[in-house]
Amino acid sequence: MILVLFAGVIWSTAGLVVRALDSATGWQIVFYRSLGLAAAMLVAIAVVNRGRVIAAFRAAGGAALLGGLCLAVCFSTYVFALLHTSVASVAFILGASPLSAAVLGWIVLGERIRPVTWAASLAVVAGIGTMVGGALSDSSITGMLFALVTQAGFAGFSVALRSRPGIDMYPTVCWAGILAFLASSVAVTGGSIGLELSVRDVWLCLFFGIGQLALGMIFYTLGSRVLGAAELTLLSMGEVALNPFWVWLAFDEIPPVSTLIGGCIVLAAIAVQATDGWRRRWPPSRG
Repeated sequence: MILVLFAGVIWSTAGLVVRALDSATGWQIVFYRSLGLAAAMLVAIAVVNRGRVIAAFRAAGGAALLGGLCLAVCFSTYVFALLHTSVASVAFILGASPLSAAVLGWIVLGERIRPVTWAASLAVVAGIGTMVGGALSDSSITGMLFALVTQAGFAGFSVALRSRPGIDMYPTVCWAGILAFLASSVAVTGGSIGLELSVRDVWLCLFFGIGQLALGMIFYTLGSRVLGAAELTLLSMGEVALNPFWVWLAFDEIPPVSTLIGGCIVLAAIAVQATDGWRRRWPPSRG
């Protein structure tokens, strides 16, 4: 639970990184970010599995590839969502992730969802709806569609992780980095975009993949071994509550009062879920 909460905090810096870039386009961000992610995850897989990288991919199986495809789509559409609309509006759509994961986990895996998790998920949606407030009607439809695909992809990734809880599923994240890297390679080299960026933007994008995305994914994947899909996505929702806060601090994008109120509702819902989970799991069973 603590690892997944930390994952959400780490991911919440995404808007901060995107806003700090000078001139990188969406596909350029995805290219360098995915490159950093894939490299970092290959190292992590090699360390955890004592060099048996191929064996780790085989053990993870088709579920890892499918989950990686969902996450690769999620990576790409999330960047484009942030580029086409406000951070708060993206947060509103991502707030539906716990509900999507709960339904998908119930259908695919038969996971039972506790009433407190349903209530907390609905509270997250309400809180993020309050965060966006009246700004929703002014947002780019394109950005909102990208965000919608993002939350669906993240829910699919979470369920894929849960399908094999006893197996090292780091290859799922690595597949995502590889697939997103290949797709962005075609986009940047096949058109007029190119790979030329300032050194600063290249380093920021690589940090986006290694320090921000890979670290959070490692924590999240570890948490998936014991947490259900709905609880996983719910506990990581600190990302959407804190994202506007970091942008506010760094770039003086002052959020409206509704954003602050909604963020508090989201964090309160996460606290309720975390407290319930802690109460059920602590002290650990002697058996």
